[in-house]
Parts: sequence; structure tokens; C-alpha cells
Amino acid sequence: MFVLASQATVDTTAPTFPTDLYQTAVDDSYVSMAWASSDNAGVTAQTLYWKKGTSFYSTISLTAGQTSYTKTGLSAGTQYSFYIRAFDGDGNATNSSVLVSTTGVA
Repeated sequence: MFVLASQATVDTTAPTFPTDLYQTAVDDSYVSMAWASSDNAGVTAQTLYWKKGTSFYSTISLTAGQTSYTKTGLSAGTQYSFYIRAFDGDGNATNSSVLVSTTGVA
């Protein structure tokens, strides 16, 4: 007679996407933003994706519980796009909506 050990439940649900991504401040060289994120199994990491105009996205690693960020070193009068990607411990991921912001003119 064989007895099977109980199988661990694997989380296949992506984290709840980061919500309410919004700009909190903008100037000629920076954009500040904030958001909310939650997950049934816990967000373990987040990545900020950002790009200038129509260029390719670059990434910045964020901590799991981080809910705001200021991107500095930007060019005045330029359009930038940002979004957040949240990851849980089982490798599931989801994206926020895209925030498009134009820096002020120096």
C-alpha cells in the first residue's frame, strides 16, 4: 500500500496589479509617482519600467513594499512613460497601468 504525501498548493494567480499609479510631483528634471499593490500570496519584488519618448523601456528594481518613487535626471520638456510590475514568490507577475508624464520646461 502506498500513501501519497499531500501536494503543496502552487499559487498560479498573478498579483493584483499595482493600482492608482499617479504622479505626485513633476519638475524640469524629475517625476515623482505613487501606487498601491496587494496580493493573495504577497508581493516579493517590484520593477519600475520607464522610457523617454518612444525609446525602449529601462528598468529600476524596487522593494516589495515600496509604494512611491522619484525618477531624477530627466530632461526638461520631455515626455516619459512609467509602469510598475509586481512579482509574487511563485514567479507570477502583473503590470500596472501606464503613467505618461511630461517634465516641466526649465
